[in-house]
Amino acid sequence: MSNNGAPGRIHRPGDAATGPRRVDRGRGYRYVGDKRVEVYDLDLAAYFDLKGVPIADAQKCGRETVITFYDPQDRIKSLAVDWLNSEASQFASRVRQLKKVVYSTARVR
Repeated sequence: MSNNGAPGRIHRPGDAATGPRRVDRGRGYRYVGDKRVEVYDLDLAAYFDLKGVPIADAQKCGRETVITFYDPQDRIKSLAVDWLNSEASQFASRVRQLKKVVYSTARVR
């Protein structure tokens, strides 16, 4: 898979072209080059995919999944705001909260 529609180069998080990867956990994504965006939040990545932003690459980096999108129309920032204000985002947040409750209860027993 190509990272930006151009053949020949597949982007790898933290490679020589971008330097060490620093994740802004507040946003869940970061711009890594010409129209490429790495997304670390699977819920957010699913939303971008649902909205038609093309996936350029997907990979595991240790325990973390990184999905790289190609964003030629610069839609990511506005879609991220839409996601934060959506009911789907609230639902995903509740699922994470319930998982924390379940897993913390399971450890106590």
